[in-house]
Amino acid sequence: SPYFKKQVIIDWIELGIEQLNQIQHSDGSFDEWYVNERGWAGPTGYIMNACLDCYELVGDAISQTSKEKLEKVIDSGVDFLKCSDEGHMISNHVAIVYLPLVQALNLMDRNDLGPRIRELKEILLDTLNEEEGWSLEYDGADPGYQSGTLSFLAKSLKYYDNPEIRHICERSLDFTSYFAFPSGNVGGAVGSRHTVTFFCAGIEALRDTPLGARLSRFMEEGIQKGKQVLSSDLDDHYLVYRLYEFLDAHSFWISRNKGEELKLPYELGLDQGFEKTFDSANIFIKATEKYYASMALNKGGALRVECPASGRVLIADSGILAKQGAKTYSSLSCAKTQWRVQDGSIDVEGELIDVSSKVFSPAKFILFRLFMLCFGFNHKVANRLKKAIKSALIFHSGRGDSYKRIIQFNKDSIEVTSKLYATKHYTNVHFGGEFWTRYVPQSRHFLEEHLNQSAPYHVEKNVNGEVVAYKEVGW
Repeated sequence: SPYFKKQVIIDWIELGIEQLNQIQHSDGSFDEWYVNERGWAGPTGYIMNACLDCYELVGDAISQTSKEKLEKVIDSGVDFLKCSDEGHMISNHVAIVYLPLVQALNLMDRNDLGPRIRELKEILLDTLNEEEGWSLEYDGADPGYQSGTLSFLAKSLKYYDNPEIRHICERSLDFTSYFAFPSGNVGGAVGSRHTVTFFCAGIEALRDTPLGARLSRFMEEGIQKGKQVLSSDLDDHYLVYRLYEFLDAHSFWISRNKGEELKLPYELGLDQGFEKTFDSANIFIKATEKYYASMALNKGGALRVECPASGRVLIADSGILAKQGAKTYSSLSCAKTQWRVQDGSIDVEGELIDVSSKVFSPAKFILFRLFMLCFGFNHKVANRLKKAIKSALIFHSGRGDSYKRIIQFNKDSIEVTSKLYATKHYTNVHFGGEFWTRYVPQSRHFLEEHLNQSAPYHVEKNVNGEVVAYKEVGW
């Protein structure tokens, strides 16, 4: 590497430490999105992980002054992580915090962190769905962020190989494997947060296991095919996070022995077809020689179907979008639905949810910043406000009209019938296509498949009454 042992790199690292020292709040926290945010896992947990990696790798190469400043930043930051939380359950955020606390305990002899580490471990165990292998992400299971939980916890095993944490990693690996699709793409609308990325460092950290070895090759081939979201695909904000993840993945990739490979679920379907319902996650998987299908039962039957032999995307159907004035309604929202899996078909019934985007007007944004400048110094105030903002952006409660979707799985075709029972006037109704309704930056990336899969298969205008849309895909 041209960067190895270059003095200019050390100079840049020391400048980074100086900047961190200047922008860190007195309580040890940092801001990510707005003034006085005082974020817990993001960004403080992320930053502490990076600082502790820096301390471990080049702590003896930087100047004594910079090292002391770095130690000060770390001590203050881990104290903040130790004594605070977010107030709502996002498993990957708990894992993000767990990692630097384990690092600090081992690298800096912060034995006072032991009780907090054990507390976070118990939270991670409590929120793990043991039978199905996923952890709670707001209101459901999400394959992409599950790989994030796997990534942060697998990195911690380098410092303390806790058998219970390793068990969470292995269960996470199993769950995410069902969403590694034949095309090389991952996740998507079937997850609670729509993510289309896998965090790859955890997969590489477990590449000495049979499933980890196969997923490692899957990720490598996906990158070569252009199917994976890379750091260069992101804006400045997320570029840093994802670049760091790829660097970690590479360090495991070159240092871990690759084990014997286990087949991925879609490959098992080629040998002998199977059906699997994640009852708690409300996700249905059907694998045959002809197709590999995944379906979100509590998100209006959002459906993805691919050909396991060729990797061709056959269906990417996120459900229903309906426009009424300034409001947008959709079936693609985690909600209570009624669904029935029967021989050869699945019926899903529910109500559309108001998923209209919520943005500040200039006046509200000015008032918001003034409020944060005046009162955001208090972590509890900042935490409650952040929780309220997330609830407004991510969760939706407004109800619309009823719908029903029927997916018929035949030997040589799949039929999708969608019905909307409109009692009010909609200016536009779209059926099918790939779209997103939940505000999650990790989901909104361009992939080549969107050129062919983003368009709806049926569009109606000026709708008032029952509408039926039908799509059939064969091979």
